[in-house]
Amino acid sequence: MNLLLDKWIPVIEKQILKRISLQDVLCGKCDDDVTITLSRDDMEFAALQLIISICQSIFLPENENELKQRIDNPISEAEYQKFITPYKEWFDLFHNKYPFMQAIEVHTVKKEPISISIQNILPGLPAETSHVFFNSAKEVEKICPSCTAIALFNQAANAPSFGGGFKYGLRNVPITAFIQGDNLRATIWNNILPKDFGNLPQAQDNNEPVWVKPITDSKIDPSQIGLLRGLFWQPAKIKLSDKIVMDKKNTCMLCGIETDTMVASFIRKQFNFEVEGYWNHPHSSKIITLKKKKEKPESVISAMPFNNSNPTWTYLPGLLYQVEINAESREPAATIRHYYDNNDKAYKLMVGGYVNKQAKIKNRRHDTRPISISPIWKSKSENPFSSLGDTLKEVKQFVEKLKSVCIIKCGENKINLKKRAIELFYQRTESDIYNIIKNVHLKKKDEEKRELFKEISKITKKIFQEVTFTYRHKPEYLVEILNNEHKLNKNIGKLLKEENPK
Repeated sequence: MNLLLDKWIPVIEKQILKRISLQDVLCGKCDDDVTITLSRDDMEFAALQLIISICQSIFLPENENELKQRIDNPISEAEYQKFITPYKEWFDLFHNKYPFMQAIEVHTVKKEPISISIQNILPGLPAETSHVFFNSAKEVEKICPSCTAIALFNQAANAPSFGGGFKYGLRNVPITAFIQGDNLRATIWNNILPKDFGNLPQAQDNNEPVWVKPITDSKIDPSQIGLLRGLFWQPAKIKLSDKIVMDKKNTCMLCGIETDTMVASFIRKQFNFEVEGYWNHPHSSKIITLKKKKEKPESVISAMPFNNSNPTWTYLPGLLYQVEINAESREPAATIRHYYDNNDKAYKLMVGGYVNKQAKIKNRRHDTRPISISPIWKSKSENPFSSLGDTLKEVKQFVEKLKSVCIIKCGENKINLKKRAIELFYQRTESDIYNIIKNVHLKKKDEEKRELFKEISKITKKIFQEVTFTYRHKPEYLVEILNNEHKLNKNIGKLLKEENPK
């Protein structure tokens, strides 16, 4: 199966599950309402990311004008064939010399690795390092080549390592962000950067993917990793076991589409190398931390991760706009920054990533339904989303005031109600916050913000009453609870007063 030639993209088109080719999408041969569909949201997100990465590498527009032409008009079939010709062999899943995202030499080691179930390449399903979503150990026994290619890419680009000495990808476990367009083709081109855009990796001498030019150095300078090589970086040596050709078509357990070829297992092997620094990935927000050293301060750059299960709006500082948080500077991905520099439309932000603890996945977060952000929040200042940033910062003050009163003390006893209170706060305020982010009106923005804060204040007070309800019937805790409630009401009153017009 070749990702540049064959029909591998699982979609729903006119209520029919089917596979279409990349050429179908880029050349306008499919309906505008076609959408990627799989049984897992992280795999849907990875499929889109895989397509965008192919287009960024192979169909790189020369400049902004050429990119706009691609957004407005499908490319011709002749153009498509011209672009893919040098790369056809690199994107074949079962190529005898360059199998996509795999290493031939896994077979040649002295002690041949044990074959592992294909389920182990799907993040979060039961394996040596992941036990989280209440799935069975044999939930996925065989998958089609299309889903296999998507899973290989996702494991390398987005997921934690396999553990046990395996390396992470170039971005560790990152948040990936895209801008959704009016259809699949528009979504792809919305997230492509032109060649003349600054900060794109330019190392053309080292641009072959890892499965064509394997990693040989123990220490790697990230500035020497080319665009295609970096987007398809593979930190593990993986080789699929032989494909299974079926006597009759079976349904793939991930995409639900019939196939006559399946993949059931793979072999893997770790190897040691070190990337000495940060590779500037176009799909990642980055965190810049100033580390104090004796000689001189040093900036350390990393991809922005999900580090908790709080809603996605709490990550908009850094995902959508630049912000300083304590000793950190957070900057949006190059694709996001490029889009809002060149568009005044509403922003439909798609966000995906895993919450992990080392190699274990604790949660997955893939918002395939985008967060809509009104262009009214955007200004022509140096920080175009400063008004939205200020609003979200003010919302977080309610969280902090609630946290400050959710430890109930009685002598040496202490009851910590923070976790439950914060969970309830985010659950009950999320829809109101997303509503103002999407539907704010220019002439009513201040009034709508005040109404939002009033509603949040009511929710905050009610949550405190709920989480302390059990303990209000115990005399030893009652005085402390009433004092904390008075403190919370007073602090909320101050927050609301600050929002009253002069």
